[in-house]
Amino acid sequence: MKRIFVLVALVFTIVAARADLVMEQKIESAMINGNITTKIKGDKVRMDMPATPQGAISTIMDVNTGDSVTLMHGQKTVIKISGAEIKQMAENMKKARANGAAANAKPPKFHDTGKTEKVGDYSTEIYTWSSPDGANQTVWVAKNFPNYARIKVQMDKLNNSPVAKISKETSPDVGTLPGMVVKTQMEMNGQKVTSILVSAKEESVDASAFDVPKDYKLMTQPVVTPEMRQKEEAAKKIQAGFVAGTKFPDFNEKDTAGKPLSIANYKGKVVLIDFWATWCGPCVAELPNVQATYQKHHAQGFEIIGVSLDADQQKLESFIKQKNMTWRQYFDGQAWNNKLAVKYGIESIPATFLLDGEGKIIGKDLRGKELEQAVAKALANK
Repeated sequence: MKRIFVLVALVFTIVAARADLVMEQKIESAMINGNITTKIKGDKVRMDMPATPQGAISTIMDVNTGDSVTLMHGQKTVIKISGAEIKQMAENMKKARANGAAANAKPPKFHDTGKTEKVGDYSTEIYTWSSPDGANQTVWVAKNFPNYARIKVQMDKLNNSPVAKISKETSPDVGTLPGMVVKTQMEMNGQKVTSILVSAKEESVDASAFDVPKDYKLMTQPVVTPEMRQKEEAAKKIQAGFVAGTKFPDFNEKDTAGKPLSIANYKGKVVLIDFWATWCGPCVAELPNVQATYQKHHAQGFEIIGVSLDADQQKLESFIKQKNMTWRQYFDGQAWNNKLAVKYGIESIPATFLLDGEGKIIGKDLRGKELEQAVAKALANK
C-alpha cells in the first residue's frame, strides 16, 4: 500500500514558489475523478484528494527529507513513509530496471511535437515522451505562466528530492521544459489519466495544514510471516499452471442469487472468468470494453462469470444494477481472501481467464480489442 501512495505523490505533486502557494488540478481517471488541491509552504507540500478508491485522502511531504504521511480521512488513520524508505524504493526500482529488459535503455526525453494549443487562458506548446514499458505521456507547456521563474526554483529542488528519484530512471526531467506544465495526459496499460491546472494562487497557508490530526491512528505495516510467504509461493505455482490449452479447474459454488454456479454449467460456451472489484480503478475502466464484447457476442454463446473481491454485498449489487451487468457473480465478502481468488492464486486484479467450450484456457488478462477479437475467434471455431 505504501508504494501506491508514493506513486500517487509522484504523479500529482506540484512544485512550490518561494511564497506560499495554493494550486488546484482537475483529475480525470478510472481511479480518481475530481479536483486535487495542493498547498505549499516552505519545504512542506500537502495534497488533498477527495475522490479515490480509498475515500478522501491527504498526503503531506517534506521535500528535503522525503518523509511523508498519508491521511486516510474516512478511517482516521495515518500511513507514514520515511525518507529512508523512499530512498530504498528508489534503489530497488533501479536494481529491478538493471536486471530487466530495459537495462540498457536511457531515460526518456521530451519530444517537441511542434504543435500548439490553447489550454484555458494559456497558449501552450505540446511535448510527448514514451518509455520502454509502454507508458506514453503528452504535456502542454505554457511559457507565459505568471511567476514561472519563481516556481522553477522550487521545481529544481523538488526534482532532486528523494521522492522524485524513484522515477528518475524512467521518466524525463521536467526541468528541461521551457515553461509551466498546465495539462498532462498519461496512458499506460490501457488506462488514461488526465490532469488540468485549474488555478495557482500565491496566498498564505496556515502551518497547521501540515499537522497530523491527534485523533488519527497510525496504520502499522503488516508483518510478513512464514505462512504469508508460503501463500505467496503457492499462488505463484498455481498461476504457473494456467497456460493456454490447459483445462481451467472447475468450482461448485453459489452466485449472488443463491443459485448453483460452476464452469460445467457453461459447457459448449466461450466463458470469461473475471476477477474484479467495484473499488478497483482498472477493473472499472475496463468494464465498458467487457460490456461491449458481451453485448456483441452473448447471443452467439459468450458468457461471463464475475468473481467479486468486494467486502460489501449491498454496494456490489448496487454497482451491478447501476452498470447493468447482467452476468452472474460469485461473492463471499472476504475481499482478498475470497475463496475462489485464493483457489486460483489471484494476487492482483483485474485478472481474467478466457475459456473455450471445453473449459480450456485460450487467453489470460485480455483487454479492449484483444478480448473482443479473441472471443470472436473462439466462437468462430466452436
